[in-house]
Amino acid sequence: MFFDDSDLAYGKLDKPVILHDNEKNKDRLQAILDDVQKRSRTRTVNVADFYDAVKRIEEYLDIPKNALDGVRAHVDIHAQTFPNAYHGTPESTQFEMIFEKRYWRVTRVWRAEVIQSFSRDVTMKLTDAARDAIAARFDHFSLLGL
Repeated sequence: MFFDDSDLAYGKLDKPVILHDNEKNKDRLQAILDDVQKRSRTRTVNVADFYDAVKRIEEYLDIPKNALDGVRAHVDIHAQTFPNAYHGTPESTQFEMIFEKRYWRVTRVWRAEVIQSFSRDVTMKLTDAARDAIAARFDHFSLLGL
């Protein structure tokens, strides 16, 4: 289900929403969220959650932006585990993004079963350039400050 490139992919947007500080794009993203979450009261996301996810992904990867081109991320900020006594699995709003042409772009937004995880869940699909940039960070480092 993650990273489905088919035109029939559930939640796929007609045109990706570019994540930069542009009110028009924020309004478009809010309209998409309003439609996807129209009957939802819990485990929802807001526009700020998209920007927070981008910030955390970039901080965690810590690689140059040119190495990010083509990297994809599936995000479920409400990922968690539930006790066995909890019947059923609740839904949360999830989204996918791709980094293209200097910006993250939201490509899909949908409601699905919460990913069973101990913390916020981000699934990455890295390009070869991104993998090489991550590996290069560990070619040489200092032990000072550890």
